[in-house]
Amino acid sequence: MKDYTVVNPVFSDKISIVEEDDLVNAENDTAAAKQLIENDLALALRVNNVLGYDDNGEPPSFAEGLDAKNVIDAINKLFTQGNENKQTLVDNLIAMGIQASTDDTWGTLLDKVLDMTDTSNDTVTAAALLAGYTAHNASGDPITGTMPNKGAWTANTTGNGNVPIPAGHHNGQGYVSGAGAYAKGVVDADARTNTNSANYKNGYNAGVTATKKGTAGAGDVLAGKTFTNTGSVGASGTMPNRGAWTANTTGNSNVTIPAGYHNGSGYVSGAGAYNKGVSDADGRPNVNSANYKAGYNQGYEAGKSAGNCTILRFNAGTLEGNSSSHRSDFNVDCTGKSRVEFDYCGYANSASLQLDVYVGNKFNNNANADWYGNPWEWSDATKIATIDASGNSVRHASINIPNGKKWLSFYITNNHNQYAGVEIRNFRMT
Repeated sequence: MKDYTVVNPVFSDKISIVEEDDLVNAENDTAAAKQLIENDLALALRVNNVLGYDDNGEPPSFAEGLDAKNVIDAINKLFTQGNENKQTLVDNLIAMGIQASTDDTWGTLLDKVLDMTDTSNDTVTAAALLAGYTAHNASGDPITGTMPNKGAWTANTTGNGNVPIPAGHHNGQGYVSGAGAYAKGVVDADARTNTNSANYKNGYNAGVTATKKGTAGAGDVLAGKTFTNTGSVGASGTMPNRGAWTANTTGNSNVTIPAGYHNGSGYVSGAGAYNKGVSDADGRPNVNSANYKAGYNQGYEAGKSAGNCTILRFNAGTLEGNSSSHRSDFNVDCTGKSRVEFDYCGYANSASLQLDVYVGNKFNNNANADWYGNPWEWSDATKIATIDASGNSVRHASINIPNGKKWLSFYITNNHNQYAGVEIRNFRMT
């Protein structure tokens, strides 16, 4: 077997085939196979020249500037590169304030670019352009900017005057400090008087506190008056001004004096309490009072002059054996009466002396009854009071008389061996 090499393969659409019985052209038995190989090589060369790379690996002449392996790859890359360039152009136009979109045709985008190069409407001047930058004016002539670039320019205030801002472009990071003007304002404010300022008022209050001490509270100062103490200045008092306050007593209870200032001309009248005392004294017996004694004496004299017995003595005589001596000396008709009152006292040796009071409707004066047994022998006698008459002080008795009784009688018991008795004064029935 030997190698078959073709330097310049030529494509042919005719293939000669040798028949088996063609002995004359037998030497051409491999001609068909050779031509087929040559056709393959020729076609491959054509494809490499149009769609691919040569055998040396270098790109074909149609793909200069493109990293493409074949025509289809080159076409795709050109399409992609065109879209990318179009997007870049649209982004730049939008950044310059010109409406644009990738949906615009290349012709539309080109017109928008050409409009940008028309400087006839431009108003820029060198003074309006930052120094170091160039542009074209309305005539299309190039100009160089002269506007100073101040950047982050700063300055300080020194008082209440102005700080000039220099001409030029300021980048927004600069400032004018107010610290100097503030400090100057503080110094000037401290050096002058402003009565409306909090500082002045604080100083005033501090001065008052330092020189005017006080312990008074609002309740210690009359209402409507102002005062100063350690905690405040010009505080208002709250003490009520009672002036010449007056009041009246009504009995033996207290009259409360209200809190506040009293000017010394007020008073509490005792008339009400006095009159109530007189009324209460007149309404009860007080045998030790001058009034009672005066009434007693007057009653005594009046009773005597009227023929009534107003002083009665019941004498208990000498004891006989072990029996008590008793005597009844006073029996009174009490028909129609409901109450009896009298003053009484013991006399002589009147220790342990008892006075009994009876009522009844039938009186039997049995002589023997004066000394022995029941002294009265009443069929319906009822004791209505037992009075301790011991001692010789004057006391008062007031006894209700049961309804329908006719006779009132007194009975004395003395448990001593000495003469004693009870004296009744100012006797009256109502």
